[in-house]
Amino acid sequence: MKQSPESVAKNIVLVHGAFAEGLPMAERKLALAVQGQSYGPMFDEKLTVAAWKSKPSWAVISANDRMLPPAMEESAAKTMGAVTTTLPTCHTAMLEEPAKVAAVIDDAAKAALTPADRRRSR
Repeated sequence: MKQSPESVAKNIVLVHGAFAEGLPMAERKLALAVQGQSYGPMFDEKLTVAAWKSKPSWAVISANDRMLPPAMEESAAKTMGAVTTTLPTCHTAMLEEPAKVAAVIDDAAKAALTPADRRRSR
């Protein structure tokens, strides 16, 4: 999808000032180059089943997020009953602190293992 010059300019300001401000400039530019547009209709779709209602959940809270207020992230995590990890990162925590985000994912995966799974993984 082709963007207008105004849209590109807006995205540059957004990525550099709010979306990925915790990243080095070269990584910000890369994020801007590869970031696709949101699929607009997804915001109108209604969920019929939310997995967090019946499955354990984990959440990374980005304390320095300027796209989503950290208080909103915390509220959503609390609603889900999620195990939370707060990192001093921007919106793109997975790019700013990849090892720490990977550790959260690893912890979640290990917690989801059944006793039989744990025996097989030894």
